Amino acid sequence: MSEFGWKKTSIFFSTSALVSWTFEGIGVSTGFIYGSHFYTDLLGAKLGNVPISINYMIPRFPESVDALRIVTFFTMTFVGTLR
Repeated sequence: MSEFGWKKTSIFFSTSALVSWTFEGIGVSTGFIYGSHFYTDLLGAKLGNVPISINYMIPRFPESVDALRIVTFFTMTFVGTLR
């Protein structure tokens, strides 16, 4: 996280949570994206029709850091050699 700072990390987490929740809400309401599914009340309180307990953030940040490093590596390795 020190590579990105608190501000960028907070923006990333907020944006990722909003986008993830929106897509999940659309999926539950319409069946579009993930297919027909629903959540029971056993998962606790819901925001719309998506349980708050569904944690979208656990894999997002590490995946993003890895993706950034991979893109940087390939950009420096392959694109840099094309110049």
